[in-house]
Amino acid sequence: MKKLFLIMLMLCGMARAQNTTVYFDFDSYALTEEAKAVLDSAYAEIKYYTLYNFEIQGFTDERGADTYNDTLALRRAQTVEAYIKQLNPYVGSKVASKRVSHWKPEISDKQKRCVTINGQKMAGCGYYPEYEFAYTAENGVIVKAGNFRARTGNPDRPVITTSFSSEEMIKNNRYGVDVNGNVLKSWGMIDIKGGESDDGMFTVMVPITGTPDPNMSIWLPGDEYTDNVKWKDTNIAIEIDPTGKYYVFKVPVSASGNTRVNLDMPCGFRPEKPRNNFKNGKAVVYKTVYISTDKPYDFYRVHSAYKEKSGFSMSFSAKINDTLYAFTVAQRIHTKGMQFFGWEKASGKIVAFRLNRCDFRQDKAKNDYYAMNENTLAVPKKKTGLWAWFSRLFKNS
Repeated sequence: MKKLFLIMLMLCGMARAQNTTVYFDFDSYALTEEAKAVLDSAYAEIKYYTLYNFEIQGFTDERGADTYNDTLALRRAQTVEAYIKQLNPYVGSKVASKRVSHWKPEISDKQKRCVTINGQKMAGCGYYPEYEFAYTAENGVIVKAGNFRARTGNPDRPVITTSFSSEEMIKNNRYGVDVNGNVLKSWGMIDIKGGESDDGMFTVMVPITGTPDPNMSIWLPGDEYTDNVKWKDTNIAIEIDPTGKYYVFKVPVSASGNTRVNLDMPCGFRPEKPRNNFKNGKAVVYKTVYISTDKPYDFYRVHSAYKEKSGFSMSFSAKINDTLYAFTVAQRIHTKGMQFFGWEKASGKIVAFRLNRCDFRQDKAKNDYYAMNENTLAVPKKKTGLWAWFSRLFKNS
């Protein structure tokens, strides 16, 4: 038996201990930012290990009743345990509190308000460097799922749909209104259908186009179970990866099985002047274009004839409902040349029309409003006469 035990130790390596101490404020069991930094640094590699055990013990100073201090010490230990298990939910842990009757004179009250952590790992045992499954989607988006359980087989693979242009927004039937009914100027949306992650979080990497925007924010559905999404702003942190090529953020895996993300505040827009942008050193004012249809349509493409000429691309703002859409374009651009392609939902009939065949008005802020009428989808009559002949002649020349 002893020989077998020695062989196991040689194969797996000796258990290595790592002792860490974190300190708390008076009468508090909340982790300070300093304590979080200590834990992050001490156990940065914990996610790579499946065989990792912790003994976590809480302490207090002598002030206060014994029963109160025992409870406070235990809560401090439990707080540390919860934080460690955010890094790897599957490590083993044993939590306790300990009352010290006589501290050494040189120990200050601040040092007494602490939690000690004794982490034991088996070097070579339970090590699993591939702790993530990575899935690459359209537009260069990468979604990573946690694999702390060290599974060797592929889990349920998610279906990822990305929408980063007006054409994709229209084709994928995306909504862009917040829970208060405000239209969002969305930079892009991501749908992750299915999939699983051992820590309950997806890590999303989105390629950076242009100058990184520190003001961009992550919006999640106010109601996960509805298709007509209304978005809610979050405090999810957005980081830039070391290469400077990706935005990186974590989102919780939706209980509905469809994790949806909206990236608001497109690159170049500034929160203090959200309708302005700069191109070639010149200020550009943007306007919103609203298109109201007579009935629900499934559009798969929208085209603007001014993109190549002006250099200012059109961006999708929102599908407000089944019969109302909104876009943003440079204010000086004439929008009557925008063309929509799709089909009628009820009959499946293919439709195509230009905005110059819709009713038009403009508000004081120079936003454009278009509404379909009975002539929008009608086949235009061929013009006749000398002027029509000259127009066709020069058009084809």
